[in-house]
Amino acid sequence: GVATHNNRGAILVSALLIFAFTSGINGYVSGSMYSKLEGANWVWNLLLSYFLFLGPLFVMATFLNFVAVAYNSSTALPFGTIVILLLILTLVSFPLCIIGGITARNFATPLETPCRTTKI
Repeated sequence: GVATHNNRGAILVSALLIFAFTSGINGYVSGSMYSKLEGANWVWNLLLSYFLFLGPLFVMATFLNFVAVAYNSSTALPFGTIVILLLILTLVSFPLCIIGGITARNFATPLETPCRTTKI
């Protein structure tokens, strides 16, 4: 399978691919909640929702890959694979997040609480 000890780089690649293809859901949920809470700066919200998870994950993965390359490990990802992952994250994942956020902004319903709320 994917998670065998012989193919450890595949776990990282599959995690980044799952993130890439579900980032539309990330954008939709983030944009919908931000719209329900009457936020005004929705572009900043979308950028934060995308990069706050991807940034630390990508920094950690890059560091671990550099360590694997330094030790001549067979689990290190080749440079071509890293370039393909960056292209997927840039050309697929980011536009999906933006499209999800714009869709949520246009179709979000107002916040309906089960009881009366007042502002503090």
